[in-house]
Amino acid sequence: MLRLKAFGGLALEDERPDAAGAITQPKSLALLALLACAGERPISRDKVLAYLWPETEPTKAAHRLAQLLYALRHDLHVDSLFRASNDLRLNPPVIGSDLQDFTAALERGDLRGAVAIYQGPFLDGFYLS
Repeated sequence: MLRLKAFGGLALEDERPDAAGAITQPKSLALLALLACAGERPISRDKVLAYLWPETEPTKAAHRLAQLLYALRHDLHVDSLFRASNDLRLNPPVIGSDLQDFTAALERGDLRGAVAIYQGPFLDGFYLS
């Protein structure tokens, strides 16, 4: 299972030794963080385009998103990484996140569990130019 870590930085953990490519790219990580923040609610492709390519012509931005989604699926060797077609959300059986675990712990009232998951400020040190 893939695991997105958003507390104390931003990284995608993959147990496979050959993991590389798209999972090391800032835009890929930013997309995964956006979708992890949304949880079970899907995000429209238009909103993703506005977040990741705000000053890019819409058709070019849509093409970049399509390339990014393809690269993630290809590099991670997972066809079912995302759920939905027009709207996007992560597929929980395939990719989990510390943010989802943190939120679930808070919803259960498990404050000790939430504190144990918290490893530092959300997206600490991560930025897109």
